Amino acid sequence: MPEIPRDKFVGREKEMQVIEKAINSDLSDKNYFRIVNIQGQGGIGKTSILREVKERLKDNNNILTTSIIDFFDIATNTKIGFLDELNSLLPIKTTAQFKEYRKAKANFYEVEAAGITGDVKKDTLAKFFASFKMCYNFIAADKRIVLLIDTFEVVQKKHGEWLVGWLIGLNNTVVIIAGRENEKWQELAVKSAGSRHVDYLELKKMNSNDTKDLLNLSEYGRALPDEEREKLEIISKGLPILLIMAVDREWPPGGIRGGIQPGKEYTEISEKYSLERLQEIEKKDSEKLEKIHKDFKKELIEKAYRIFDIDPIARVILYMSLIYKYLTADMLNYLMPGKTKDEIEGLLNEINKWTFTKHDPRTGSYWLHDLVRDLINEYAWPEIAREEEERKSIYKRIVRYYEEILIEGIKNEKERLFSERKKANASDDKEKESECFRQLINLKAKRQHYQAHQVYYDIMADYEHGIIRYQMQFVYNLWVREKDANVLLQQERDMTLNALKQSYSEIETKLDTSKEKIVFHRKFDQGLSDLESIADQWAKNENLYQYTDILLYQGIANNYKGEHEKAEHIFKETIVLLDSLDKQVRDQEIHILKVWQIKRSQARCYGHLGYCYFQTGRFSESIDEYNKALEYAKGIEIDSERSQLFNDLSYVLCRLGHFERGRMYWQKGFEIREKLLFKSPIALSLNNRGIIEYLADVPYNGKKYSEKALNMFKDISDIRGIGLSSRALGGLLARIGDIESSIEILEKAEGHLEEAEKIFMENGAVPSPFYLAETYDRMALLYEHWARILKDQGGDDKKKYFEKLEDAEKYYNFRTPDMECLIL
Repeated sequence: MPEIPRDKFVGREKEMQVIEKAINSDLSDKNYFRIVNIQGQGGIGKTSILREVKERLKDNNNILTTSIIDFFDIATNTKIGFLDELNSLLPIKTTAQFKEYRKAKANFYEVEAAGITGDVKKDTLAKFFASFKMCYNFIAADKRIVLLIDTFEVVQKKHGEWLVGWLIGLNNTVVIIAGRENEKWQELAVKSAGSRHVDYLELKKMNSNDTKDLLNLSEYGRALPDEEREKLEIISKGLPILLIMAVDREWPPGGIRGGIQPGKEYTEISEKYSLERLQEIEKKDSEKLEKIHKDFKKELIEKAYRIFDIDPIARVILYMSLIYKYLTADMLNYLMPGKTKDEIEGLLNEINKWTFTKHDPRTGSYWLHDLVRDLINEYAWPEIAREEEERKSIYKRIVRYYEEILIEGIKNEKERLFSERKKANASDDKEKESECFRQLINLKAKRQHYQAHQVYYDIMADYEHGIIRYQMQFVYNLWVREKDANVLLQQERDMTLNALKQSYSEIETKLDTSKEKIVFHRKFDQGLSDLESIADQWAKNENLYQYTDILLYQGIANNYKGEHEKAEHIFKETIVLLDSLDKQVRDQEIHILKVWQIKRSQARCYGHLGYCYFQTGRFSESIDEYNKALEYAKGIEIDSERSQLFNDLSYVLCRLGHFERGRMYWQKGFEIREKLLFKSPIALSLNNRGIIEYLADVPYNGKKYSEKALNMFKDISDIRGIGLSSRALGGLLARIGDIESSIEILEKAEGHLEEAEKIFMENGAVPSPFYLAETYDRMALLYEHWARILKDQGGDDKKKYFEKLEDAEKYYNFRTPDMECLIL
């Protein structure tokens, strides 16, 4: 138990007066809004002020004070994560406003999950933000809300501008926001909200009276003479955390009897200098003062390292200095198997009493103040473990914990929820189905956070393999349209490399950016230009895997552009190089991540070569390549990739008349996509089944699949999907209209095909001529059917008959030589 626990607060009365005035002003004004912006260096006491505000308001029933939302927590430092956390801190209502909010939130998640971008995503996101604000203000009509935010510097550059824009629409609210670099944001806040709505508090070092009050909280501190207190104030630069560590007899945990150093009454640094000398240095020599300050911090930590191996609380703090992303009782239990879970939780509860620890009750995780963490890593660890391998071994165990416990747990929970959702769907229990989906969305977010954490620890354990994990996860997120997950990944990567004093190379950054342009933004020419600029550098560096990666994405971009001959040549060259790499790793002991990285590239390369042949009508060759891709994808469990391969393969088989095999592969792909849950890939599969039934000349069976797909695409505003399902449904209805000799059905078919043609001509969502070719073919057949029916019905109106024949001929003539091979 520390002598100075975290709930002790002294000083900062001027700052507290400003905050209390902001909170208590104009309580009857329901439109009241104010920001208190607190800025200061690490360890100056920003978090302590937020805790004190929470403490002083805990019994005030007229004010709702949130827990501290700490942007250091990766789960809260995205826009959606911040709103989710804030939502969890507000009282739940069952009013119409909150129903509208939940609906808007569900719609946004569906759009995000489907990988839809552009105006559709912006609109649904804007509706989500607006509906949340409406619900928030509904609560604020009853009582004033004090919103506490910490570690703002983490998100200031990412979305500080968005945050101030969103905050100023809140009613009856005081936002107290603390961070290290808030000066520029202060200007933005004043510009957006107006100076009368914003207070700015820049925390300086504690004054002499505050320092005295703080030191008097400990028995040792009360006994210090005034001169020693003044010296401590100078050499600590007035940082409260350092002052507490200097005078609390329980630091380090377990304490060292006999003073700061055995046989010394005061700290070594304070004994080394007179007060007059320190005062002179403070005034005239900032570099010298900085060195003294650094030596003082080193001394505070050095006295602790000797007991880290024998004191259990100290051992936990040692782990916390390394595992500061998601340290929980379960994780410690995994790392310290000799202790029971109750013992572990007891240790964490004790540690949580210290002012330099933070605790998130939502996740059950703990972390050290970054100043203390940095001191332990800089000064204590090198003495405890002189060899870097000991620290790396801990990081490796954490990586295994994430893999074996956390991420595997997500998979198991997902299976359970999927089963429940399926039962709810079968029994038409919409409420249960919706709840399962909400939980699955939360699981998805948790998985993204875990994977980002894991990348951090993997890089710390082994730079090369950690970067491989990062790059594999980055690419996976691109292909499944999880762009926000990559923001988290990049943030963790940069934080890790900064800690290691390394940087992500310019070439690797450019390669990642080019992949993003090709896969996510479909900016093929820009992506190809970037790849071309780095290809020679990587070839010269003889980094064969990265060179094959460049080639692979050159092939993918050309394939999407319709440059199939060029793409085929690149894919074949890439396959030769990847096969040679595959042989190398089989002949050596290679880390499993490297093996997976190569096999995934092989799966993707064969799959895209299959797609190349598919788009040029070489269906037998396409089947061969898809089967090879499936072999590689099967071994590394890439569900999204396997589902795409099964889906494409089913279509190609049916183009060759193998309908039963095609339906079998379709079913395999559909089952995988159902487990992935999200509407866009499910709708693509349903639409593909409609086309399969069209090819098998069973249009009545196919109609229900394409109709369902069209409704799903419209529900999530997927323009490309609407075009695909409209084309398929138009063809199916045209065939049914032909069978039933129904002009009415043909008119419906014409409407769907015209919609598809418009989308493929104007939207630019489909880069190849393939979909437009099939649309023209369906149109030509439609008008042939129409003309024949008119002729069979007889009558005097020959003009309509010839018009339909001319329409049919027109659409047949739209075919280009490139399209001919694609038409049945």
